[in-house]
Amino acid sequence: CYTVYEITQAIEALDQAAAAAKGPLSNMFTDVYDEPTKLLQEQENEIRNIVGRYPQNYPSDVPI
Repeated sequence: CYTVYEITQAIEALDQAAAAAKGPLSNMFTDVYDEPTKLLQEQENEIRNIVGRYPQNYPSDVPI
């Protein structure tokens, strides 16, 4: 069971993270390996296609 203080601290941390500048989508893929694998490249292409088709479902403050 968490205390009110711990819950408040967690909520404040989440609020700060939400307000922070977002890195580009490509960071999810370039920070993994020195050279991306074929599967990783396919996953990046897939997410870019999905975001392109459904931009309303993704945060507008995340650089594509």
